[in-house]
Amino acid sequence: MGIRLPVELRDSLLASNGSGEWFGEVFVELFDTKTLVAVNTEIEHHPGFLAFASDGSRELLGLDLRRQPPPVVMIDVTSPGWEEARWQAATYGEFMEQRRHHAPLRWDVRHS
Repeated sequence: MGIRLPVELRDSLLASNGSGEWFGEVFVELFDTKTLVAVNTEIEHHPGFLAFASDGSRELLGLDLRRQPPPVVMIDVTSPGWEEARWQAATYGEFMEQRRHHAPLRWDVRHS
Protein backbone atom coordinates (compact mmCIF):
# COMPACT_ATOMS: atom_id res chain seq x y z
CA MET A 1 0.00 0.00 0.00
CA GLY A 2 3.03 2.27 0.27
CA ILE A 3 2.09 3.71 3.67
CA ARG A 4 4.51 4.21 6.56
CA LEU A 5 2.79 2.98 9.72
CA PRO A 6 3.40 4.51 13.14
CA VAL A 7 6.00 2.44 15.00
CA GLU A 8 3.55 1.33 17.72
CA LEU A 9 1.01 0.04 15.18
CA ARG A 10 3.68 -1.69 13.11
CA ASP A 11 5.04 -3.36 16.27
CA SER A 12 1.51 -4.53 17.22
CA LEU A 13 1.02 -6.06 13.79
CA LEU A 14 4.42 -7.75 13.88
CA ALA A 15 3.80 -9.12 17.38
CA SER A 16 0.32 -10.52 16.84
CA ASN A 17 -0.71 -10.02 13.18
CA GLY A 18 -4.27 -9.47 14.34
CA SER A 19 -6.02 -10.07 17.61
CA GLY A 20 -9.24 -9.32 19.39
CA GLU A 21 -9.34 -8.13 22.96
CA TRP A 22 -11.77 -6.64 25.47
CA PHE A 23 -10.56 -3.52 27.26
CA GLY A 24 -13.22 -3.08 29.92
CA GLU A 25 -16.41 -2.60 27.89
CA VAL A 26 -14.59 -1.81 24.63
CA PHE A 27 -13.73 -4.57 22.17
CA VAL A 28 -10.93 -3.90 19.67
CA GLU A 29 -10.24 -6.30 16.83
CA LEU A 30 -6.81 -5.39 15.45
CA PHE A 31 -6.74 -6.51 11.82
CA ASP A 32 -4.19 -8.98 10.54
CA THR A 33 -2.24 -7.68 7.53
CA LYS A 34 -4.45 -9.47 4.97
CA THR A 35 -7.63 -8.00 6.47
CA LEU A 36 -6.00 -4.58 6.83
CA VAL A 37 -5.34 -4.48 3.08
CA ALA A 38 -8.80 -5.87 2.18
CA VAL A 39 -10.73 -3.44 4.41
CA ASN A 40 -8.77 -0.41 3.28
CA THR A 41 -9.26 -1.32 -0.38
CA GLU A 42 -13.03 -0.97 0.16
CA ILE A 43 -13.02 2.45 1.88
CA GLU A 44 -14.19 5.10 -0.57
CA HIS A 45 -15.52 8.14 1.31
CA HIS A 46 -12.57 8.85 3.60
CA PRO A 47 -9.44 9.62 1.57
CA GLY A 48 -6.42 9.39 3.85
CA PHE A 49 -8.11 7.03 6.35
CA LEU A 50 -6.24 3.83 7.21
CA ALA A 51 -8.41 1.39 9.15
CA PHE A 52 -6.40 -0.81 11.50
CA ALA A 53 -9.16 -2.26 13.69
CA SER A 54 -12.87 -2.67 14.29
CA ASP A 55 -15.05 -2.60 17.38
CA GLY A 56 -16.37 -5.99 16.22
CA SER A 57 -19.52 -4.36 14.87
CA ARG A 58 -20.08 -1.31 12.65
CA GLU A 59 -17.22 0.96 13.67
CA LEU A 60 -13.78 1.12 12.09
CA LEU A 61 -10.83 2.51 14.01
CA GLY A 62 -8.06 4.03 11.99
CA LEU A 63 -5.54 6.74 11.35
CA ASP A 64 -6.16 10.06 9.63
CA LEU A 65 -3.06 10.06 7.43
CA ARG A 66 -3.85 13.59 6.24
CA ARG A 67 -2.27 14.80 9.50
CA GLN A 68 1.10 14.23 11.15
CA PRO A 69 1.30 12.55 13.51
CA PRO A 70 -1.85 10.75 12.40
CA PRO A 71 -4.61 10.82 15.03
CA VAL A 72 -6.87 7.83 15.68
CA VAL A 73 -10.45 8.32 14.55
CA MET A 74 -13.54 6.14 14.39
CA ILE A 75 -15.97 5.91 11.49
CA ASP A 76 -19.12 3.89 10.88
CA VAL A 77 -18.77 1.44 7.99
CA THR A 78 -21.55 3.30 6.14
CA SER A 79 -20.28 6.80 6.88
CA PRO A 80 -20.55 9.08 3.83
CA GLY A 81 -17.52 11.19 4.72
CA TRP A 82 -15.17 12.78 7.22
CA GLU A 83 -17.90 14.93 8.81
CA GLU A 84 -19.11 11.88 10.74
CA ALA A 85 -15.68 10.78 12.00
CA ARG A 86 -15.15 10.75 15.78
CA TRP A 87 -11.78 11.70 17.27
CA GLN A 88 -10.30 9.08 19.64
CA ALA A 89 -6.67 9.96 20.38
CA ALA A 90 -3.75 12.04 19.16
CA THR A 91 -1.68 8.92 18.35
CA TYR A 92 -1.99 5.14 18.15
CA GLY A 93 0.10 4.83 21.32
CA GLU A 94 -2.25 7.15 23.20
CA PHE A 95 -5.26 5.21 21.88
CA MET A 96 -3.86 1.93 23.21
CA GLU A 97 -2.99 3.56 26.53
CA GLN A 98 -6.66 4.59 26.82
CA ARG A 99 -7.65 0.96 26.16
CA ARG A 100 -5.29 -0.30 28.89
CA HIS A 101 -7.08 2.06 31.30
CA HIS A 102 -10.48 0.82 30.06
CA ALA A 103 -11.50 4.25 28.78
CA PRO A 104 -14.67 4.23 26.67
CA LEU A 105 -14.64 5.08 23.00
CA ARG A 106 -15.42 8.73 22.31
CA TRP A 107 -18.74 9.20 20.55
CA ASP A 108 -19.15 12.92 21.24
CA VAL A 109 -15.90 14.41 19.88
CA ARG A 110 -16.18 15.24 16.19
CA HIS A 111 -12.99 15.00 14.19
CA SER A 112 -12.48 18.07 12.06
